[in-house]
Amino acid sequence: MTIEIEAPEAEPAVEAQTVEVHFKGNRRSFFTWAQPEEPLRLREAVIVEAARGLDFGRVSKTGSHAAKASAGACTSCSVGAKHVAEPIRKAVRRASPAEIATANQLRRD
Repeated sequence: MTIEIEAPEAEPAVEAQTVEVHFKGNRRSFFTWAQPEEPLRLREAVIVEAARGLDFGRVSKTGSHAAKASAGACTSCSVGAKHVAEPIRKAVRRASPAEIATANQLRRD
């Protein structure tokens, strides 16, 4: 007697979400969000990796719009300059209510 055991189906690999984040002073950059089961939404406050630690910003593009824009975008090139792709950093977490309040207070001052 032979017993056939079916192997469990492998879950499809879930890709990280690409998002564009705007910062104070019209600066923007692209980041990956590694929790696709809880996707980020437009205008959501996030904490992201920065050159010198962490930074606060708001999501301005998500999904295919952000992925398409990040493929050929240059956020700091002058007109006519050749684009050199930067490595995409990570969106670390959603901003806490206290961080949002602090950011709003700093913008008012």
